[in-house]
Amino acid sequence: MKRLLLLFLLFSATLLQSATAQNTAYGDRVPAIRKGVNWIQNKAPTDAPYTFLLFCSVKNPASLDCIQSLYSIKEQSNNKLCVVIIGRETDEELLPYLGGVLSPHFVAVSDPDRKIFDSFNVNFVPYGILVNAKHLTIWMGNPTQEQQSIIDLIQ
Repeated sequence: MKRLLLLFLLFSATLLQSATAQNTAYGDRVPAIRKGVNWIQNKAPTDAPYTFLLFCSVKNPASLDCIQSLYSIKEQSNNKLCVVIIGRETDEELLPYLGGVLSPHFVAVSDPDRKIFDSFNVNFVPYGILVNAKHLTIWMGNPTQEQQSIIDLIQ
């Protein structure tokens, strides 16, 4: 009986660990991604009341759709939103997909070593985190399904 209980607890712990793909919660303070990162075209973001961190891969069609949608949302936000694309690929792989949209409020980071992905414990893409000016998480999830929620929060 004890062995059965132990096996059940180990199995439950394994499932719980795999279910927590990200380690950010609503209201958590998110560190600014500024130092020691490889900004594409050396363009670091400008300050804005809201920052959206998009973890993505340009090899994933849903990630590419999110990039276009976030660019549109950023354009409508009257400089209230800064978008930071965090790509798994190198600069050379990311730039063809981002070259036409990069600006002070729409920047990208190359993270082929997964240092940023790992620090946020992100395993699935696309994944987004919306933070306010105090770097507190106010929204997180899959941005392909919740674009209206993002728009509502920044307006």
